[in-house]
Formats: sequence, structure tokens, C-alpha cells
Amino acid sequence: MLDLTGEAKRLPRWERDMILRIARETGVDARLLAAVRLAENGGPGREFGVLSPPAPTYEEQGRAAAATIRNVIDRYQLNIGHDPVSADRRLTVDFLRYFSHGGPGYLGYAPIGARNDAGNLNAHHFRNVLEFYWGIDLLAVGVTV
Repeated sequence: MLDLTGEAKRLPRWERDMILRIARETGVDARLLAAVRLAENGGPGREFGVLSPPAPTYEEQGRAAAATIRNVIDRYQLNIGHDPVSADRRLTVDFLRYFSHGGPGYLGYAPIGARNDAGNLNAHHFRNVLEFYWGIDLLAVGVTV
């Protein structure tokens, strides 16, 4: 059984379990999915900051965010021409910046200057995702030898 470390530990157990399950089922990095959850910190129906398409439940929010992560990985490889995963099997800083704020072929998960960002919170998205992502690891728990 796996668990998430770092700031992800402040999420309730059921959220961590769902993030791990969704990440496994969709083939995305659970650390990034958890980092997005922490950075967005939305209330019910907005936990992962998904505004469209409608995603009123936690699981739908998580799945929509995971689908976006998967799509952005493909766009990054196509439009930037680099592997988003480094030798240490973590997503690169450049990819995380592209994911948050966009770049060629992608507007960004939290684009700076978006009309729905009156408080300019998107300006902090990349830094927050980066800090959460690098502070989270996957830990095997309940395993005995």
C-alpha cells in the first residue's frame, strides 16, 4: 500500500487514497495530482480547481485534473520537444512551469491574467505546485518483510 508524504499528509486519508487510485488508473504522477490539490485548495466541487467541464464531485475533479496532466504531458512533448520526466523519475521544473502557466500550444492550468483570477492568485500557482510537488514522495506503508 502506498501513501503520500510531505504536505499531502494534511489531506484526509480518503483523499490521499483517491489521489493514489486516480493517478494509478490514469497513469499520472500522484505527487503532481496531490500538489495540484494542495495548490488549488478548493472547496466542494472545486477541490482541484477544475471549472470546466462540470466536475461536482471530488472524484470527478481529480479525474479531470489527471486528464489535464496527461494531456499537458503530451502537449509538452509535442510543442517543446523535451521529455517532461528527468533521470530521477520526477517531472522537470520546466514542465511544471509549462503546466501551471502555459507555453507554446497550451494556455496553462492557471494562466496569469485569466479573467476569472481577479485576485491574481495564478501568479503563485507554479511556485506553489513546485514546492508541494518536490515536498511529496510516495511511501510504502503496511509492508512487512
